[in-house]
Amino acid sequence: MPRPEYAPCFALWLAMAAPSFAGEEPLSLLYFERPPFYLTDAQGQASGSLVARTRAAARRAGLELAFESVPPGRILAELRGNTRAFCTPGWFYTPERGAYARFSAPLIRDLPFLILLRKELAERRQWSLQTLMDAPQLKLGVVAGFSYGTALDERIANRRGLVDRFISVEKALRLEQNLEKLRQGRIDFVFVNREEWLGRHQALEQDDLVHLAPSDMPPGEFRYLQCSYKVSPSRVARLSAALEQEQPELARQEREAGSLRLAAEAAKP
Repeated sequence: MPRPEYAPCFALWLAMAAPSFAGEEPLSLLYFERPPFYLTDAQGQASGSLVARTRAAARRAGLELAFESVPPGRILAELRGNTRAFCTPGWFYTPERGAYARFSAPLIRDLPFLILLRKELAERRQWSLQTLMDAPQLKLGVVAGFSYGTALDERIANRRGLVDRFISVEKALRLEQNLEKLRQGRIDFVFVNREEWLGRHQALEQDDLVHLAPSDMPPGEFRYLQCSYKVSPSRVARLSAALEQEQPELARQEREAGSLRLAAEAAKP
C-alpha cells in the first residue's frame, strides 16, 4: 500500500517556499528497487538519492507524496494505460514515452555509462564503444523496454551484431542475472550505470569481470520525473519549477544541451 509522507508544517517556511494547496489528494510516487537511486529501507520507507530529490521538490511545491514500490514493467504498463494519477522518478526522456507521459524538469544528469565484460575478452585488444558495437560476433545484453539514453538507444537499435534483450518482471532490475550470463559466455558485454556500479556492485566484478570507461561513450543524459496523463499539467509544472529553483545549474545544462524534452515542449501548440 502507498505510504503517505507530509511536507513540514512550518507556516512561515511554507509561506516563503511554496503556495498552499489545501484539500489536494496526495500524489502517488511509484518507484522500483534500484539502489542507490530508489529503494525501500529497513524501516519500510522509500529511500535513495532520487527519492530524496523528489521529496525536496515536492516540499517546495507544496505537494504531499504517497510512495509505492512497484515492479518496473508494471510502472511502464500503467503509464501507457494511463490507469491512475502518479509520477515515477529517474527516467530518461524518449519520444515514445513523451507520447504517453508528462515529464518534469530534470532530477539529475547521469555520468557516461560504463561497459562491463569478461576479463579474457577485455585483454584481447584495446576496446572502444565503436569497436565493441562493430564486432558482429559479440552479443550485447540489454534490459528489454528500458532506455539507455537517446544516443545509446540509437546505437543499440542500429547494431548489426547480436543483442540479447533481457526481460525483467520483478521489483528490481536483477543485474546479477546479466552478470551470470556474462560469466557463462551467453552474452559478451553490457552497459552499466557508473554511479550504480561503482557505488554498489563493483565487488561483483571479482576476478573474471572488468569494466571499461571508453572515451567515445556518449555524455550522460538527464533523468526526469515521468507522470501519467492523469496528473494535471499544473502539478507537473509546480514540480518542475521547484526542481529548477533547487538545481538552476542542471536546468541551464538541459537548455544548453538542447534536450529532446525541451524541444517537444516547444513544439506543442
